[in-house]
Amino acid sequence: MYIFGKKILKILNSPRGGDFTDREWGIFDTIFSTFMDKRVKFEISKLSKLGLLDHTGIVDKIPNKKEKLGKYTYLESLTQGYEDMAELVKSEGGTYTKEDMLNQRLEDYIWNDMFATVNIIQLTVTDLAYFKNMTDFQKRFALVHSPGLRVNTEATYNGDRVSDGTERSVYIEDQSIISYCRENISTALQKAVDKEKDSHRRASAQAQMDLIMSTFNEVNVTDGEAYNCPTSFRKKAIMAGKWTDVHEDAYKRILNGEFNIDDITIMQQVMKPFVASSETVTRSYGDDSLIKVPVQHKNSEFMLFIADAIIRGSGKRDSKLAAIFDFMEESARTNPTRGIDTVEFVSAVKHGISGVVDISSDTLDYQETMDILKSNIYTDDSNYNSSIVHEIPFEDYCIQQEIPSHFFDGDRMIDGSQWRMLSVSDAGDVDFLVRNPDGAPSSMSKKELLTEYQNLVSENIMAAYESLRDRLQLTHGSKVEQNIAISKILKKAILKDQKYGPDLLRACSLDDDGKFVIPLCDPIQAVRVMQLLNSIVKNDINKQRKTGGPLVQVSDFGLSKDLNIRWYNKEGTELILTLKEYAEEQGLDYNDEKTRQRYKEYCNQNQGKLAYFEVYIPVPNTDLANQLRIKDEKNGGYRYMTIDEAIQAHIFSGPEDEKLKALGYRIPTEDKYSMAPMVVKGFLPKICGEAVMLPHEITALSGSDFDIDKLYVLLKNFDYTPRKVKRGIAESIVKEFLDQKAIYNIAKEKSKKSTLSYKEAIEIVGPLADRIKLTNDEVKKISPLYNKLIKTVIDYYGKGYSREEILGDEFSNGYNEREEFYDFFDESVKGLMTKGKEVYRESTSSENTDLSTKEGRDNRVFDLQWAVLTSDDTTDKMFNPGSFVEQKRVAYSMQIIRNEELMKKESIAEILKLSPKDMTKSKIVERIRSLDSDSLDDLKNELEASDINILFPSTQTYFHNQNMSGRVLIGIFANHIVSHAAMTMEKDIGNDPVTILSGGVGDFVLNRISLNGRSLDNLKGEMNKRVSKTIAGFLAASADIAKDPVLDSLGVNSATADIAMTMARLGFSSETIGLLLTTPTVQEIVNRYMRQMDDSSYATIGRVIDDILDSASIPMEVTDAYLSSMGESTVTSLNTDDLLNSTGMSGEILALMKRLSSIAKDVGELTYLTKFNSSVNSAGPTTTDTLLMQDRVNSFMTKVKSGVSTLSEEALHVIDNLPILKAFYETTVGPDGLATEIGRNYFPQASESFKRMLSLYSDITKNRLNVKSANKIINEFFYYCLTARTNPKVHGETVDDPVFDGSLENRVELLNFAQKISDFLEDRKYASYGDNALFKAMKYKNIRGTKVWVADFSLGGLGSEQKEEIKNIWSDMVTSTDPKVQEIGLGLFYYSALRNGLSFGPKTPMHLSSVDVKLRIPGYKEGLEGMTGNNIQQMVTLDDDSIMQFFIQYFRNHSADKTVVPKISFEKDSRVTATNDYKNISVVCSTGAPTYNKLFTLTNEGKEQPLVAINIGDNLYIMEKVVRKSNERMVTYVKTDPLGRQYELLEYDATDDSMEMKSAVSEIDATPETSEQEDPAEEINDGSSLEFITDEKKKREEGKPKTDKSDAKKKDDNKALKIMKSVMTKSDAWKTMIKSNPKSAEYQKVLGILRQGLKNKKEFKGLSDKELAKKASQIISTLKNSNLCP
Repeated sequence: MYIFGKKILKILNSPRGGDFTDREWGIFDTIFSTFMDKRVKFEISKLSKLGLLDHTGIVDKIPNKKEKLGKYTYLESLTQGYEDMAELVKSEGGTYTKEDMLNQRLEDYIWNDMFATVNIIQLTVTDLAYFKNMTDFQKRFALVHSPGLRVNTEATYNGDRVSDGTERSVYIEDQSIISYCRENISTALQKAVDKEKDSHRRASAQAQMDLIMSTFNEVNVTDGEAYNCPTSFRKKAIMAGKWTDVHEDAYKRILNGEFNIDDITIMQQVMKPFVASSETVTRSYGDDSLIKVPVQHKNSEFMLFIADAIIRGSGKRDSKLAAIFDFMEESARTNPTRGIDTVEFVSAVKHGISGVVDISSDTLDYQETMDILKSNIYTDDSNYNSSIVHEIPFEDYCIQQEIPSHFFDGDRMIDGSQWRMLSVSDAGDVDFLVRNPDGAPSSMSKKELLTEYQNLVSENIMAAYESLRDRLQLTHGSKVEQNIAISKILKKAILKDQKYGPDLLRACSLDDDGKFVIPLCDPIQAVRVMQLLNSIVKNDINKQRKTGGPLVQVSDFGLSKDLNIRWYNKEGTELILTLKEYAEEQGLDYNDEKTRQRYKEYCNQNQGKLAYFEVYIPVPNTDLANQLRIKDEKNGGYRYMTIDEAIQAHIFSGPEDEKLKALGYRIPTEDKYSMAPMVVKGFLPKICGEAVMLPHEITALSGSDFDIDKLYVLLKNFDYTPRKVKRGIAESIVKEFLDQKAIYNIAKEKSKKSTLSYKEAIEIVGPLADRIKLTNDEVKKISPLYNKLIKTVIDYYGKGYSREEILGDEFSNGYNEREEFYDFFDESVKGLMTKGKEVYRESTSSENTDLSTKEGRDNRVFDLQWAVLTSDDTTDKMFNPGSFVEQKRVAYSMQIIRNEELMKKESIAEILKLSPKDMTKSKIVERIRSLDSDSLDDLKNELEASDINILFPSTQTYFHNQNMSGRVLIGIFANHIVSHAAMTMEKDIGNDPVTILSGGVGDFVLNRISLNGRSLDNLKGEMNKRVSKTIAGFLAASADIAKDPVLDSLGVNSATADIAMTMARLGFSSETIGLLLTTPTVQEIVNRYMRQMDDSSYATIGRVIDDILDSASIPMEVTDAYLSSMGESTVTSLNTDDLLNSTGMSGEILALMKRLSSIAKDVGELTYLTKFNSSVNSAGPTTTDTLLMQDRVNSFMTKVKSGVSTLSEEALHVIDNLPILKAFYETTVGPDGLATEIGRNYFPQASESFKRMLSLYSDITKNRLNVKSANKIINEFFYYCLTARTNPKVHGETVDDPVFDGSLENRVELLNFAQKISDFLEDRKYASYGDNALFKAMKYKNIRGTKVWVADFSLGGLGSEQKEEIKNIWSDMVTSTDPKVQEIGLGLFYYSALRNGLSFGPKTPMHLSSVDVKLRIPGYKEGLEGMTGNNIQQMVTLDDDSIMQFFIQYFRNHSADKTVVPKISFEKDSRVTATNDYKNISVVCSTGAPTYNKLFTLTNEGKEQPLVAINIGDNLYIMEKVVRKSNERMVTYVKTDPLGRQYELLEYDATDDSMEMKSAVSEIDATPETSEQEDPAEEINDGSSLEFITDEKKKREEGKPKTDKSDAKKKDDNKALKIMKSVMTKSDAWKTMIKSNPKSAEYQKVLGILRQGLKNKKEFKGLSDKELAKKASQIISTLKNSNLCP
């Protein structure tokens, strides 16, 4: 094998290639076949483990006569043809089983799939060899098919093409440096270590600190970053269709060096593109041969205008960024359309890296950088060096993500729910220094700070609640006033969204009586209305907004010494020196390690707490931008002041002015390392887009990069309004302008007046050209200048007045800004401008400190968060980098110790530096704990399983499951980390912790932590590790699961995630969690659980454990150990060694998992209670969602109160104890919240009667209600209620009939409506209706097994215009003056209700019924109005008995749905008696027995309740009575027939007895004509002869002479007639029926019967349903065109 491998390498590496000899080809065949044989067996074994090969009966041997051949549960279709193959093999003396057939088919599939995958890879990315490993490939391959905006490679601007179709990139080396803050971080962390008194804990903390500090020895400053210059950005923006004349004007000014920062009104956002392509490069073997190399770029592209705007504006010409900027622009000037488009760091090139330029040295200046770039990129003849300039077709360049603007001018960002909790949680028992409103600091205890913080946030929530209640007129408004308010809000929302049409707008309008045109509760539209109303509650209350917005992180490359993490001195009075400042002061080289050592001593002596992170951000608003704008003397344009200049101009009080402060956080927010207190060191111009530049340590701390990662930035609220200026100044400025530029004279001439006031002149000579009759030259000269004057007056001098006062109403909007104004205006009113600016700057801004306002409260919250994030107590959390290194260590340990082959692998022993004899489980775990990151990466590569191969299904399935699992796990872990924060806060403000109750079960002690009595959510747990850090590590691992799937190796998946999080919150370390979850016992539990997930309502960890214990294969000692551990007085102790050395099934671990699963279930419900902080648990989207949230809370409370829960009574007060949670819950989804209050007023399901109905449903079934099933029940109950005789008043008159007549007679009549439609469309007078969109979507079909034909409408996937068209058609029909047309229009509504009720259904047009249709249904509107609020009681008496009547009909309608009516089989522990006809069945069982557990459920109150409806075999039974005697129960069930759902109908009648009610289908005649009937095919008439009817006939006719065409037709006609008569034996009615319209019910009925008849004929045996349908259609077509059916 080794020699053969060398031969292959030799051929591959040879410049001329090579080939095998015949002998070598034979060797290759043997090797490859052997490999594939093993792989096929492996793949089939994997499929078997997944349960895909499960079967019933015998499949692996030939069954005898008494045995029945078994069936595969999932793959039975793959064994088709087994009998024929078995006979063939038998005739040759062999045996062939069903299993043989399946394995053969699977083997074929595996081979074919492998070859297909190889071809796909070769076509798309050429070769797997270009990827690091299989994990890397599966992550990167997604880019090949990722969606995005493709650019127009032929794009032009002003007629000139901007690109030659090729994108040119230059790769530059990443810059990795030793952190300039390393010594500061080390000093801060050492303080935390020194606080530990216990020597073991201190040693552990020191080791952890050493690992943390290694992160800062190499920080990648440029990870994922790329640069555009203005010209390359222009090219890409034009090609993407995102370039305007405004951009073009600005671009020209930039190139001329005359840019005006404030003149750019549209931001140039950071671009998020990706490239998945290939590049042709020269082989590296010394010859000229070429190879195709796959290339992927994944980056964010930052526009390098910053080079001019910041660096040069600050007088820093000597910069690498400036060199890159100039180099790119020079390439564009030299090679128009062919310039360098992108300069990107190699970390942005995911594969295909070659030809890299290195300018990473920190010592390079501008000229040196330019020289390196030019010498590498250009050849001697000034052409591009093809090995350095990478050319990719622009057609492979895709803009993946739009980056909208959300930061500028008062944008309000949603306050992150994770940030809201995590920013102030997890604090030690320390005091915090908080800035007071007067600027002076004061000390606050943790309890004081958290209490004030909670109260301030809850006040904001309550204020938003009160404001919205007032808007909705709920506080003091009458019913009509409330309707007006609701209607106004709904109509505004409908008009905003194109998916809502004018019909919904009309429905939500009010009639003359102040009532809604159609009641909001109308089931046909209610979901959309509820979504709109609940979104208002969510947006106004749950989505608390603050000043700020998301900014894209960009690299500080070229500025890395300018941005630092700053620290105070020990007194907290001033900043200590940075490394660079210290080196300069001491005259030292800051890159010298000795300098760092001296600086470390300086830090030890002087460093106090964290001050802030220095950052560059955009100017957040126009007012501040106007203050900062000054003339740039170098280029004649304008720039922003530096911070020092702004301080001198009194804009800022100092470098730490409150206006310069900001708070930032990432999403998901994992821990304090995801956050940063920041101070602005400089402002980025608007043209750079919304970007933030931070110290380079941010990548190491938060795990972020510059691939479009965002930082969410919060700012304080300031009033930037300047002091009022005397009106005379504004008048003087305007007059000066008018006098000097003769505009005043033009205005006088136009007005024919001798004198004008300045206001009159403004009104005449305005910026709107069409308002005055000026020549083009005059307009061109005056309008921009005058416009700018008005803008200046407003911005600089007019803030004391309204725009209307200065300009008049017509000029109160914004204006275009023009640069030309400044040159003129500065000269004409220079003195006044200077004076005005001085006055303006004296009154810069003021911080809002009024706590009665939201802005003031937000500012105070900002100060509290700032105090926590800059405290000494937080430092060790903030500088403990975000990663999952601990989880990696444990995962790699588990992979090795759970695999004997890996424990023997020499390469792994070498990485661990252990001898073979020392490769014990305990030493492996111990050694991996101390591995550095490089060694961990080496270990990871060694551990990639040899069976992981992307060419095969098992690996593809594995990665798919991993990626899907990651999405689920992110949500679970994020919920737990916020819940942990909330629970620690509860304790911190003085509440008792939630503890674990014994619940009559023995105690478990795991690694010295006892479960019974253990409190949840302590700050620290096992090995003194912070609980929040452990949870955050799991969250980080789930976010990066595609790159490094460590969670699977930890045994953490969707089945065990809640158990893992519960263990973490109880204080267990990642190591203990991994050790337990990877034991063979737990792995068996998980495998069984996953296989039972098909029956999701019954699959729980607890039930799986019970099944394992019931298994006959489980040894008695395992069961005994389990029972012993669960004993009330037993204490079961397990430690690390027990878990390490666990083999086989363990009774103790089964018991521990049973206990942990029970605790985890309750902790999961506790976590749900803390989610009301998040908008995910906000109102809606439907009222039912809100009701179920309340029900879930109530159920948890009931469980805790009753003592059934594993959690102590403190869990009852979780919501009440935290003001934030309480405010959110009570104002939105609580029983008195806004969502509930609105619901009670407009939607019956929010009434107590409906709540009772849903509660009763939960009691009488085993299924927990979800939103989908609850909404189905509610909608059908609406329909049921409207079949009652409610005597509503319609047009002032009482109507005796129900809205929907549910009587048997009426249902039978409605089932003939399909025929009515057919007759209607066949009538020549109305035939044109068959061509409209409504009836074109209709087809007739026979209901399987019956004589009933129905009309189905296929109306899914319609656009908004198509929907409105159908609504208009239907409206026209019901408003028609033709009675026949109106009858069909109205009948269609009743018919649709019978088919699917009042909700959306894929086969009826009910969801498209218009307002006109509903208003013409007698009693419909009035019936719905009678159901709102408490009026529901007037419709139907809603006691339990009457509700039960509905449920019996509901069960009968849904008897085939096992989630509604379970299928029951009785165990041996029960006694079953039945009448002879099985009409009545009685079941006797003992409480607690398996049959009892199947038939009985517990209500929320803990009472037993038998299931009301069950299926026994294929029969439906309804409970009649239950008899209770001691510990025995006897339940009697009565057999009843199903109602309409199995017939694709909904049959309800509130006037009939629910048990006696008959189905209309049964009444017509439900006896099936054939054993099986499929949907009929459409008529097909392609003029073909019937010669094709059977393949046998074709064979017989081969070789015969061709007959005359007319003879052939006669034969076809007679053949068709013979076939038809053999099927239609009862009458000749079919002769008339086939002459009808092909869409008619009659025609389709014949077609269906004929097709079924063909199935039974030998000559058609084996044909598919589609083929049979085609033949049936052609037979009928032939007869229609013959003379045999006159």
